[in-house]
Amino acid sequence: MVTAVTVKAYASPSCVLLTFDGKDGPEHDDFLGFAIQRNPGYGRDGKPQLLCNKLDFVPLAEDARPKGSHKAPIQKSNWWDGGINIDDQGRTFEYTVIPVRGTGADDLQLQHGAAAKKSVTVPRSLEGQIATYFNRAVVSAQGFAKQKDKPLEKRMDWLANGLQNAVPQILSESNAFECAIYHLSDNQWIVPAFEAFKGRGSIIYFDKADDAKSCAAAQRIAKERPNISIHERDVVSKLMHDKFIISYRKKREQAVLMGSTNFTPEAETIQANLLHVIHSRELAALYAQRANLLAKNLGKKDMGPPDWNDVTDVDGTEMRVFFLPEPGESRKLLETVTEAVKKAKSSVLFCMYTASDKDLMEAVFAKGDSPKHLIYGLLNSIDDPDKPTKKGEKRKLPEIAATVSTARRKTRTRFLTALSAPMRPEASCPSSRPSIPRLLTPRRQKAKQSLQKKPPGRSRVVRRLSTYITNSS
Repeated sequence: MVTAVTVKAYASPSCVLLTFDGKDGPEHDDFLGFAIQRNPGYGRDGKPQLLCNKLDFVPLAEDARPKGSHKAPIQKSNWWDGGINIDDQGRTFEYTVIPVRGTGADDLQLQHGAAAKKSVTVPRSLEGQIATYFNRAVVSAQGFAKQKDKPLEKRMDWLANGLQNAVPQILSESNAFECAIYHLSDNQWIVPAFEAFKGRGSIIYFDKADDAKSCAAAQRIAKERPNISIHERDVVSKLMHDKFIISYRKKREQAVLMGSTNFTPEAETIQANLLHVIHSRELAALYAQRANLLAKNLGKKDMGPPDWNDVTDVDGTEMRVFFLPEPGESRKLLETVTEAVKKAKSSVLFCMYTASDKDLMEAVFAKGDSPKHLIYGLLNSIDDPDKPTKKGEKRKLPEIAATVSTARRKTRTRFLTALSAPMRPEASCPSSRPSIPRLLTPRRQKAKQSLQKKPPGRSRVVRRLSTYITNSS
């Protein structure tokens, strides 16, 4: 009896992640992957369309075009639909995942009898008291190729994907605001929104010696709007990495905008980032206290030891906040996160800039080594400890980060598993998540080598976009 594919979907306002499990896959040497159909499709007529893929069974040519996944099966157990536009929020799409068997490009057989369907409603940016914004930030995405002939501003809008509206929107809903920001240089959306603000405001920015753009933007806003006070944060030798805005209405804190996004055109378009707007007076009041300390330009020792603060006025959530840095060798935040990883019952998912804390990463590794757990994560990059810096100096990496890099280069095991979740037939996975079938069968080892070739370099359009964004502010 044919076992149908198991499909799960995770939707955000700008993307749908599909995960699927073809349990019969390991039993067939000719199991090649999956075809995925979306209904309605991407065209104006709304007809069903197949999701596309570039990797098939021949070396990737520089001028390769995406193909329907019935011709280039998806050779992994997850795929994301990045063709979700702002206008799609609130709409429902049906995805059909179909196993594909065969011997190669000229012999592909869709196993419709084992197909499975999953309906997904794309959430709106604001759900309850929490608004969430993700940019696309993928200039190598197949969808970006369709933007190449459009004006540059339209391409930036496509990459920002609604995230660029978050700051102007929260300011438009406020009578007053307080802001703390690491980088401030976006003259496309954010600086104009501050310049148009007519109420009382306060901007605290990190006065970094080599960042003339933030200083210039802050002074420009102050000149245009005397109602907005500017505060330099320069007493810290490292970073003031805050990125938040507190919204006031009728002299009371109402909401907080926060996330990973610097107020720069790069951060909004070509760097993967997110923003949340949380409508919570309790959380906004805690951020207001933080803003007051930052505006006073106090040193770390004068700010007092931080602690966890519970937030209880956001329905349906368990929320708490912790403001860094901690003094001395204190590790209250890291110890809390590490203990949470150790207590994970099925999976550990993470996204971080760098892997530098030994205790935390060893806890992640331990879960990855367990046959009852799955780890899946992303790092901004993995530095090669043997490769010199841009200045030609020896690269200094924390011990655990160097271990991660060495493991990735030499064995493709352990932490690389966390980064890319390669397909392992021996993985024993709880029913709460898909198992990982082997798609690269012995018959296809030659094709596997072709698939590992690097994709072509960025197009001239993308290079021009990057240059424009860098120089526009």
